[in-house]
Amino acid sequence: SRGLGDVYKRQVSVRTSANDDSSEAELTIKAGGKLYSRKASGDGMIDAATRAVNAITGLDMDIIDYRSESATPGSEALGRECVVVGNNGYRVKGHGIDSDTVRGAAKAYVDAVNRMRFVMDTVEAYKTRNQT
Repeated sequence: SRGLGDVYKRQVSVRTSANDDSSEAELTIKAGGKLYSRKASGDGMIDAATRAVNAITGLDMDIIDYRSESATPGSEALGRECVVVGNNGYRVKGHGIDSDTVRGAAKAYVDAVNRMRFVMDTVEAYKTRNQT
């Protein structure tokens, strides 16, 4: 069983572009010592970034709540992004801090992926242990 946060590292890089019709994100995350990159399109830059994470991780989670607030004061403030996501009846919260809102949201979503994997692994281990 993996510990919380051991699956996908929050070393996230995001390149985004947008026009009037759609947004595109190319996202890279680290897992197991390897870098994984995917491009995805979405209704906005954060939607595109989360779709890229989904393509890498194989999890398709619903964003139930998203919040952004300042983590530090001033014009060069860091943003604190928080997402609540759901998958298969489970809900988890993820957090990310970055000077770039989209990258911070992607970090929060990756944090939520790690937490969801932990929950799903724990539930599966419990079911397997109690089937005997």
